[in-house]
Amino acid sequence: MKKFITFLALVCVTNLAVGQAQKTLVKSFNLQGKDMVMLDLKGDVEVQEWNNSTAKVMMTIELANSNSGMLKYMVTKGRYNIKTQPKSEGLLFYTPGLERPIKTRTGVMKENITYVVYLPSGVDAKIMDTAESTTEAKNEGIK
Repeated sequence: MKKFITFLALVCVTNLAVGQAQKTLVKSFNLQGKDMVMLDLKGDVEVQEWNNSTAKVMMTIELANSNSGMLKYMVTKGRYNIKTQPKSEGLLFYTPGLERPIKTRTGVMKENITYVVYLPSGVDAKIMDTAESTTEAKNEGIK
């Protein structure tokens, strides 16, 4: 009976330790004189205007069935880095680290990522859909 209670306590502690991890990352970008941005960001994207000359992206990441240590590790390895690339029509924002899913011994980890993109007045935004951005990335050699 004592072993069963110990086992049950261990299971409960493990379930509390592994739950949902969340982190918000913020990064500012020089728009390099462009008045159009293309947002090839994996997740829900909201665009807001703000009174500044730079763009700012707030990325909120939620990992289901994970812990804060795993999320911190993924952040330090660059999985959630946002890159920019100048194009003739504007500045492309993309997340190359999100191309591959996170695989664990229990399967593929579920990520929920949302973005709030703050742009200066007069800068237009185009949110690219998955099929369009994948095609453009292959054509332009983005890795």
